[in-house]
Amino acid sequence: MIWLVLFVPLISRLFGVSLSFNPWKRRSVSLGLGQSILLDGILSFGVSMIVTGDTNDYLDWRLKGGLIQPTAGHFIWDICSCLIGGVFVGWFIYPRNGRPPKPELPLV
Repeated sequence: MIWLVLFVPLISRLFGVSLSFNPWKRRSVSLGLGQSILLDGILSFGVSMIVTGDTNDYLDWRLKGGLIQPTAGHFIWDICSCLIGGVFVGWFIYPRNGRPPKPELPLV
């Protein structure tokens, strides 16, 4: 949660986007497609999933005596899959950030 509330707004300022530290006020900021993919997808979703997933795997192995030790290949796979997932999340979130929704066609 600290990542989403503190670090994402600070990093977004490096890219010229002033996000509020309050996550519920962020939807008032209009983002372009690239900014949505980077901020909403990769930084908010992807990095959060990397940190929580890999921390969980490591603690599971270290504290619970898991049978399989996390390897470098495991971490590289997690990083790649979470960042690719973040790109898709940012792309799917984009229509709610800046573009007006497409008008629905009437059913005849």
